[in-house]
Amino acid sequence: MADEDFIDDLTRFGLSHEEARIVLFLLRVGGAPASIVANRFKLNRVKIYRIMSALEEKGWVELVLGRPVRYVAKPLDSVLNACIEETRKNYSTLEEKKASLIELSRTLKTDSLPEEPRFKIIRGRPNAFEDIGEMVKRAKHRILYIYPAKGLEHLTMVGIDNMFKAASERRVRIEMLGPVSEEVITYTKHFMDFSEIRFFPLQTPLRLLIVDGKEVFMTLSIDDDLSLDSPNDTGIWTNAIDFAKGMTSSFDAIWKGAPPIEQILNQLELQNGLKEGLKIVRDILKESGWRVESPGTIIGESGSTHSYDLAATSVKTKKAIVFDVLNYGESMSQIMALNIKSLDVEACTSFLITARTLSTEEAAIVGLHDLRVLHITDPKNLIETIRKRIEAL
Repeated sequence: MADEDFIDDLTRFGLSHEEARIVLFLLRVGGAPASIVANRFKLNRVKIYRIMSALEEKGWVELVLGRPVRYVAKPLDSVLNACIEETRKNYSTLEEKKASLIELSRTLKTDSLPEEPRFKIIRGRPNAFEDIGEMVKRAKHRILYIYPAKGLEHLTMVGIDNMFKAASERRVRIEMLGPVSEEVITYTKHFMDFSEIRFFPLQTPLRLLIVDGKEVFMTLSIDDDLSLDSPNDTGIWTNAIDFAKGMTSSFDAIWKGAPPIEQILNQLELQNGLKEGLKIVRDILKESGWRVESPGTIIGESGSTHSYDLAATSVKTKKAIVFDVLNYGESMSQIMALNIKSLDVEACTSFLITARTLSTEEAAIVGLHDLRVLHITDPKNLIETIRKRIEAL
């Protein structure tokens, strides 16, 4: 019997065409991990785990523990016999219900009611991503998306980035709001190729997707790890128009006040340049007779250990100097922390390196404890500026 004939016959027993192909493959190889099955049929991890879970629930495959865990097809004769027996039971039940249903249908009213908005609960990250993908495919005019810290990385891992790109090619306008950090710069730049992104310092792992002002999907995840099969995502989907309009208005209000992500990326790249410059400063200080750690620590008078981007102590004079680069998005908390550290390490000269001008409030806090501010807009100037400051001590 040809493979397609075998597969077609399997579908008569309640399997989809894709499920039948996988069962045939497992019967031939005697069992395989999900990753091998996924590679064999060119399916992403989310979809293959959904298919294998369905086959396991239907009784066609079973899990065999090991490293890795393998899926093995159950004996075909026992599975087919179970399917036939179940069909017989269902047939008998249908025959019993047929007459009563026909009689009941004659008494039903024919008045039509307006369609009510629908709400749907989605549990588990695989289901959340599947719904996000389907909504993006349906988009015709506008997609609005708020994502958490690792949100764009998640979308890329499951292939939904290509769905957003395809929507853009259909001339769908895509607007995104979310945070950015050094760890996800690559993914952010990838989405910038087909989306307009603005910076939104989201503190909770919220996902909000609005399509064409007609449907909304929102998840509030317990965690924001990179697991693709986490059960901790619980989402709500609805096509309630009033709710969709309200969420769209909220998005638009945030959008108007949010800076373009390009500005933040420039700040991060400059910040990284300053930190790279500190490595050169470290080497210069070592050559000049300083004991240097980068990152480094200084023990305060209280006995507490304080961390800095660079800490150095002169072997000759025992003078101590420390440097911290001001991180974007953490300015006020970082300045406060540096002030607290300086109180405990009074014999130490503290430098704060910043790529931007401090606000009035920030400058006032810095001035309380004589922190030395180095305003550097070009990493090339960092080394000479620090050299002059050290010589002046």
